[in-house]
Amino acid sequence: MFIMIIQIIFIFLNIRITLMQNKLGLNSIKLLNSQLKHLLIYEPKVSTKPMQTPKCNYSKATPSTLEQPKLLSLSSSACDILDLDFNEVKNDQNTPEYLSGNKLLPDSTPIAHCYCGYQFRYFAGQLGDGI
Repeated sequence: MFIMIIQIIFIFLNIRITLMQNKLGLNSIKLLNSQLKHLLIYEPKVSTKPMQTPKCNYSKATPSTLEQPKLLSLSSSACDILDLDFNEVKNDQNTPEYLSGNKLLPDSTPIAHCYCGYQFRYFAGQLGDGI
């Protein structure tokens, strides 16, 4: 029994060390966008102005840029969950650019959510955060 417990601990530590060695920075993330093919996405010709998105819940969007974004805080726990190397993300000068939307991660597809609802007791029609 004792040997089995030691073996399980060794296997766990070996797996954990292997995972820790494979942690990456933000620019190394490989996005599959596999869920996008299941969404109704409107593809506007110009995505800088508000518009109707007929029969779609999302539309492709171009993020607004920010001047000189800065990283104010970074969670080591969140980096662990995402298998990101905390120090690499923290020290990468592009991290604020990626997190602000100024730069897009490789293979990313930014989309804006379109929805409708009530504001101030009145039906406001189509709403959205983005375009």
